[in-house]
Amino acid sequence: MRDRVFLLITETGTFVTARQEHKMLLVVPSFEGSNMLVNAPNMETLTIWLSKLDTEQLGQPVSCKIWGTGVKGYDCGDEAASWFGRYLGRTNYRLVYHRPDLAPRMGKNSKYRQFFNNKDAAIYADLTPYHFLLESSVEELNTHLENPVTIRNFRPNLAVSGASAYEEDKWRNIKIGKQVSFRNVKPCPRCMLTTINPKTGIRDSDDPLKTLKIYRKTTDPVMKSFDGEAPCFGVGLCVDTSGEIRIGDPVYAA
Repeated sequence: MRDRVFLLITETGTFVTARQEHKMLLVVPSFEGSNMLVNAPNMETLTIWLSKLDTEQLGQPVSCKIWGTGVKGYDCGDEAASWFGRYLGRTNYRLVYHRPDLAPRMGKNSKYRQFFNNKDAAIYADLTPYHFLLESSVEELNTHLENPVTIRNFRPNLAVSGASAYEEDKWRNIKIGKQVSFRNVKPCPRCMLTTINPKTGIRDSDDPLKTLKIYRKTTDPVMKSFDGEAPCFGVGLCVDTSGEIRIGDPVYAA
């Protein structure tokens, strides 16, 4: 799974997320053959020709920066830039794509280097390539909230059912299916992005972040030195053994 391989950037290469542009949460990608179709409210469909991005000469890659760490990407062209510009009301954004021939961001080059081994890498994710969250943890959180949230507020790319709430905090190693194994790198600190309604793209509450701060702040002095007062919810993973996983695969943890 190559997730988080597209990135919106400014003209200086600074990454743009739904933290700044809440409406990005309403952008919906889908796939048709080798094409990615991008839709958003009141916009025509944007077609991204993945086969062309992966095979054609695209010129020099663009330098991007995510949380101070450099990474490259190929510009997806004027049509994609115009589409996002019209949707977000901006003229200085470009869409870039991380092709497999480009170097990833190495965890050892981040301020969190002590949590990573020499092979751990991500592309355009905040820190780790995989974010793991139990559905039961979201259900437990909702018992504290006046207005329940969904797992979409937290954007994991691995969501699992069948275990008790917050068990993922304790799991050091996770295996999914017959082959793929992951290592728990660190808890995932949460930010204001969790407060934006993923159905509307509007920030209409201080929750769930406000409530998470009551009982999900780390007490570990090492983690606190990195994440400060941010509450943690879910965990970041790196891959130790790669392979295929499918919806419905069994999950083993230790």
